[in-house]
Amino acid sequence: MPITAGWRRKQYYWTDFCAGVTTTYLLDPQFIYWEPQDTTLKVLQNESIRFLVRMRDNQVDTLSYLWTLTDSIIARDTSVTIQFDELGEFTVRCRVSDDEYVSVITWHILVCEFFIAEYFPENNLLQVRRNTSVPFSIDSVAYIDDGRGRPAYRWTLIDRLDDNRRAEAGQDSAADIMFERKGRYAVEGLAYLGDSRDSVTWEVEVRGIIRAYWPRCEVVSIRPGETMLFGVAPFVPEDRRPRLSYRWQVDQVDIMDEDSSEVRLVFPDTGRFEVGVFAVDSMQVDSVNWELTETDSQKWIVNVAVPDWIVHSKFQIPNSKFDIVPNPFNSLAEARFELEQSGDVKLQMFDIGGRLVAKLANDEFETGRHSITIDGARRPAGIYLLRLQTNKRTFVRKVVLMR
Repeated sequence: MPITAGWRRKQYYWTDFCAGVTTTYLLDPQFIYWEPQDTTLKVLQNESIRFLVRMRDNQVDTLSYLWTLTDSIIARDTSVTIQFDELGEFTVRCRVSDDEYVSVITWHILVCEFFIAEYFPENNLLQVRRNTSVPFSIDSVAYIDDGRGRPAYRWTLIDRLDDNRRAEAGQDSAADIMFERKGRYAVEGLAYLGDSRDSVTWEVEVRGIIRAYWPRCEVVSIRPGETMLFGVAPFVPEDRRPRLSYRWQVDQVDIMDEDSSEVRLVFPDTGRFEVGVFAVDSMQVDSVNWELTETDSQKWIVNVAVPDWIVHSKFQIPNSKFDIVPNPFNSLAEARFELEQSGDVKLQMFDIGGRLVAKLANDEFETGRHSITIDGARRPAGIYLLRLQTNKRTFVRKVVLMR
């Protein structure tokens, strides 16, 4: 098998000409394990830490090790134990070389006499729902026992949207904080002993029932007759979602009894419309049967406009006409249209949510005037859309059914 080998900086490669494959190997010595795993550490004054590395070298060369503390050489082995006698910031660095290439790993050490070692939640960026209580705690504090006693604690809730207004939230090692309003907050946990102190901060985003919504843009533009999907995703656990209900509105008027997180709407006319949804979460508490109701909402502005190329053209096609008589109507109406050329015609009826409720015609019609009866006797009152499709264009008319 013909194989060639070559050298590049920091790479070794060979090519199998029969298979047409080139495989590249890194030349640098590779770190496969190191200790401590965290390369940013806080340690107490006079504490000793063991540092260790394990390497892999693809060329099987002899490796040399060089350990430095800040800028001073302290060891030339695979491991080293360092005692930190002074307070301050230090850098521990291990350089591993095969006489041609060098790999480096660095630890940043802060030597203190007091620091927070463990806390909860471990994630400092949180997203929670409104009216949620979150437990915070400082689980472990490292300090030198010099007779000063035990650490004290102070918790502070900071409102990021209210000029960082601060409110005390507790004076124990743990605090349960209730987030009642939507917004952005910070929770600061402070531990102190004499003049020594350390703190940890969590950034908390508090949301309502609605976690996400679409369209993501709250101002949208569409053409007349187009259908658009609106929807929301709740910020609640799966077992709570059956208790959610929704109310959809157009221009602050309820458009339907729709217990769904999504709705499709058709906008037949030009203009500016406001689409809103209210999400309600009701839950039963204990056996007293109190009804606790939380409401959240989302609104969109919908601009329905005819494109310029339609506005500046002959919008009325001379061989097609379409109208609904009477409009509004009580139970019966007629869809009247005129064709100057025979062809296929499809007439459909939709509710305001864009759902097809009736197929009134789907056939070939001759030249001339035609009339199709619309029977609304068994349909609920409301606004409906009639869409007429001919060979040359599509018409959409709004019709109101009254009781």
